[in-house]
Amino acid sequence: MNNLTSAVCIASADAEAQLLAYLKNVSSIDISLIIKNKMELVEKIPQKNIDILFVSEDYCKTMSNVNLPPFVVLVAKSVPVEERKLYFDVLSLPIAEQNFCDVLGKIIKIANAYQPRVPLTPIVMEDKSEYLGNEQEANDKYMFIKIGKISHKLIFDDIQYVKNVGNSLQISMENGQSLFYRSTLKKFYDRLPANRFARVNKSVVVNFTKINRLHNQEIWLQNEKFNVSRIYIVHLRELLQLKKS
Repeated sequence: MNNLTSAVCIASADAEAQLLAYLKNVSSIDISLIIKNKMELVEKIPQKNIDILFVSEDYCKTMSNVNLPPFVVLVAKSVPVEERKLYFDVLSLPIAEQNFCDVLGKIIKIANAYQPRVPLTPIVMEDKSEYLGNEQEANDKYMFIKIGKISHKLIFDDIQYVKNVGNSLQISMENGQSLFYRSTLKKFYDRLPANRFARVNKSVVVNFTKINRLHNQEIWLQNEKFNVSRIYIVHLRELLQLKKS
């Protein structure tokens, strides 16, 4: 795995020093930016290819004007439950070493799974998805989702699966690219055509036309394997026109 790049944007000098000390002991994370004010956050983040942004709550409002990296970690004393979904994860102050290791472990696991594929696409802070253009032009071939300030055209036939990853959805494409998008799985699934997509468990929706193999309650899409929950297996077999053996 290539080294991940990080930016640190922490208002508290003590918290910044503690975080930097932890990061310097991680060989797979490069510290690319240490941001000192809101202007630098807006100006420098778009100029760098940053994977992880560690940011304190003082800068949260400013982040709405920035095309954010894939992994945004909030550093704060306390965060309301309803606000946690806006971030990949949260580091509570003072930063406990175990908490830091747990958060970093999640990030490295995800990044390791998708390198050396196409670089991860930045996530959006909130779900602002919408169909573009006249509603009459909407069809079952594609849809648009908005990530940051960029609208991405998703061709349904190119999607392999969609699954929950942290507080985001990972949309895995057939070409190996993954988009990370802020939405609930149910809301996103409702926008997908029923003649291609099926839920296989509480965390995963697959394009069942891409399934290469089904055995017992396991399916394979290329090299990816997923377990199918009992409540979904009958419906999936019907979709695949298979008889239960």
